[in-house]
Amino acid sequence: MAMSRNPILSRSAINELFALSKIASGHEVAGLLLENAAGEQRIERAPNLHSELGHVEIPGWWIDRMLVRQSYPGFQPVALFHSHVSSLELSETDRVSLNKFPLPWIVLMVKDGQFDGW
Repeated sequence: MAMSRNPILSRSAINELFALSKIASGHEVAGLLLENAAGEQRIERAPNLHSELGHVEIPGWWIDRMLVRQSYPGFQPVALFHSHVSSLELSETDRVSLNKFPLPWIVLMVKDGQFDGW
């Protein structure tokens, strides 16, 4: 099976993202959605250089390394995930980054214990 060009999150990936969002306690989180040929998904959280609530800055070296290295044998990056804490609106910085990034973005927000996203 070919890996998806526009990935749909599996139940296990959704559970991992939900847990990460809860653990972040008001901080944004970001990272990569990884997928193998069988459609199994894993989440690889990125380090956040920003300590301020509601902001995330992923180091360029991490992205470069993760796009070429396999953290889990057989799994490839298929999307970047990025959480917001108050709105799904993209900032100007988000828009610039989105246009430069080689993979689709998944933007999500936990609201009332549920995911909202695109």
